[in-house]
Amino acid sequence: MRLFDEEPDSSMILMMGVTGVGKSYFINKLATGSVSEGSGLRSETEICRAIRIGVGNHQVAVIDTPGFDDSDRSDVEILEEIVEFLCAQYELGIPLKGIIYMHRITDNKMSGTAQRYFEMFKYLCGEANLSNVILLTTMWDELKDEAVGLGRERELRRDFWNVMEKKGSTVRRFDGSREMAEGLVCRLMRKPNVVLDIQSELVDQGKRLDETKAGSFMVPGLNKIIGESAEQIDSLGKMIADDKAQLSAEQRRGLEVQRESLVDRRQRDLARRERLHTRPGPRIAEKIEQEKKEGKWKGRLALFASLVGVALSATVNVILPLAGVIAF
Repeated sequence: MRLFDEEPDSSMILMMGVTGVGKSYFINKLATGSVSEGSGLRSETEICRAIRIGVGNHQVAVIDTPGFDDSDRSDVEILEEIVEFLCAQYELGIPLKGIIYMHRITDNKMSGTAQRYFEMFKYLCGEANLSNVILLTTMWDELKDEAVGLGRERELRRDFWNVMEKKGSTVRRFDGSREMAEGLVCRLMRKPNVVLDIQSELVDQGKRLDETKAGSFMVPGLNKIIGESAEQIDSLGKMIADDKAQLSAEQRRGLEVQRESLVDRRQRDLARRERLHTRPGPRIAEKIEQEKKEGKWKGRLALFASLVGVALSATVNVILPLAGVIAF
């Protein structure tokens, strides 16, 4: 059962995309200096952040999420974090207005990580919800030749985004301006509320994460890595134990170190696979009930932030309800 309280006008918009695509930059256009922007190889967004913005008489929390290809965490850990706060948002009855999915136009092709993330993203949303998605290309100002960007955009729309466009997703180029960022937020605020497929699967149906379409998409790749590492560990073990191999002490030690490293990595991968067996929906519902019993109910957004470790800003500015909707 969804929960409602004294904040009927609070809603959410989700920002998604691989690491370094410009989600933090976009949010800082809405609220200057509200999140850190990465300039190096390491991911800056370590936890999900909620930036509250006034849109007329309404409030919207724009969520800056960590992306796949993170420098410190696995894709499974990031997916787990994202679905945890989606379950909390749904359980608490905070309306979700839509998702802005970002892609760097500077990438000369869709990388393996980007393709994997994009496929997971589509499963997470579900086809029926694609009209609440904006597909936003970024970093146009970093191109030396705009014609190259136009060619990449055509390829994206032809090979990757065509089905989503047909289902109602909006494709836009981000010009880096505050006006456009505000316009895109206003566009989504006019949409009806949406319930993503993964929310229905985890909360309404109580599925395990690996039983959802998004979670099950990650299982074969993870199983393949685990299987390959087992074969490598076995092969190295046989080499080390083979007296006929005539290995020097240094060579043998090198193989042992390599094998130990593979064993450690395989254990981490096994732990990640085990995490996919969890049921985030019931777990989040229990946490909410516990918070209520302890008298920590201080409004939906505040409770949401405390439940899932989201950094929640105060309302930073107010934008006009129709700003930029027609233009963008």
